[in-house]
Amino acid sequence: MYKLRKFIKNCDGVSEVMGQVLLIGLVVIFFSFIGVFVFSYNSPDDIPHADLQVWMDETSDTVYLKHRGGEALSGNEIKVVVMVNGTRNEFSPENVSAKLGVDGVWEIGDVIEIGIPIENGDTVNLFLIHTPSNNVIQKMDVTAS
Repeated sequence: MYKLRKFIKNCDGVSEVMGQVLLIGLVVIFFSFIGVFVFSYNSPDDIPHADLQVWMDETSDTVYLKHRGGEALSGNEIKVVVMVNGTRNEFSPENVSAKLGVDGVWEIGDVIEIGIPIENGDTVNLFLIHTPSNNVIQKMDVTAS
């Protein structure tokens, strides 16, 4: 019994143990704050990848865009910007979606026809833009021959 009382009253080393426990607690709290800060950032939007082919027909004033591979693209998320000799023409997602049919999805093999006045020798720059992320999916340059 005497040894038990002596053991309970002996406080040697308690401050060292309490110091270690407090230090470990502070480190855990510090890294928790850093983790919350770092992981609270939103990741960037996923940009779809697609392989497109472009050609023109000057006689019918039409530019053709063909989906040759990659992800299927929703017509509601695509904007086409066509620049003919520096003149900008923009086709909204509603215009693009209307050219894709009932489902409004641009899949492999589908062709979008864009009616725009072009002449022989015109330089046409096409930008396919993903509207949710506002990033360019593909840029294409064609010269009418």
